[in-house]
Amino acid sequence: MAESYEKSWSDYWRDAGADAQAITGAEPGGALARYWRDFFLDEFGRRDAARVVDLASGAGVAAREAVAAASETGCATAVICSDISQDALAQAARSFPGPGVGYVVADAGRAPYVAGAFDLVVSQFGIEYAGLDALRAATDLVAPGGAAAFVAHLADGAIARECAGNLAVLDALQDAELVARVETLIDTAFRVDAGRADASGLAAAEQAVRDAAGRVSQVMEAQGPGGGAAFAGQLIPAMETLYQRRARYDRKDIAAWLSHQAGAIEAYAGRMRSMIEAAIDETEMAEIRAAFQCADFSSVEAEPMALKPEGGPAAWRFLARR
Repeated sequence: MAESYEKSWSDYWRDAGADAQAITGAEPGGALARYWRDFFLDEFGRRDAARVVDLASGAGVAAREAVAAASETGCATAVICSDISQDALAQAARSFPGPGVGYVVADAGRAPYVAGAFDLVVSQFGIEYAGLDALRAATDLVAPGGAAAFVAHLADGAIARECAGNLAVLDALQDAELVARVETLIDTAFRVDAGRADASGLAAAEQAVRDAAGRVSQVMEAQGPGGGAAFAGQLIPAMETLYQRRARYDRKDIAAWLSHQAGAIEAYAGRMRSMIEAAIDETEMAEIRAAFQCADFSSVEAEPMALKPEGGPAAWRFLARR
């Protein structure tokens, strides 16, 4: 399970490109960018130098704001992006190359840093995936006078609900075995085209695909617009086009494309499940606050935050000062 989870995220970061915004919250000038900008400008205004680590950094959204704020304030800053995925770190390096930033492949739950190594320990939609123990362990990394700031998924928040909607569509694709039925249809069509099978079998295979697509469409309508519905909304007509134009392609290429789509559905569903499971509820946040208070942090704040005017709270905003 852990290996499959890690692979699904590595595959995502390898292929994400500009679409990473959908999962990182990296919208330029958006609520999260403004939050991190304000945070780092305030922190760097308090000190002449700062050591910063972005745990489970992904593409380094928080780290990028740290680099920008350091340049603006003149604070001598060393920033480390730390993530379990080498592909995520590669994207971070492409996003803001230059001196003063290091990249470390590491599990946030087993961060390879000594106690008090950093003035600022931050994470955006990352550290919670490593579990509550990783959040508790982060208390050790903060130096005296430092701070920990996290933006984490909120259980039953706007993002979690969107993920659940996406997952419902992806589960419907898998439960209906739509890709497998399309593969059967195309194989049957090739045999009929070659005179090796009766046309009645083709009609049955076509009906099986229509029934499966209809079940998926019902779930898409029930869930409304979202990433999962958009994914299925592109995949279904693409498979229809492939079927209609099958004579233009080699059967091995068709099989490989369909196999890739089945893998993409599974990986996407795995990411949605992991996001839902990682989301922190009020009881868990109370435990995290208690852990930081027991670690002698002088102030600990946690509150839900909205990322858009509509949709309600989507994330936790957590700040603890030592």
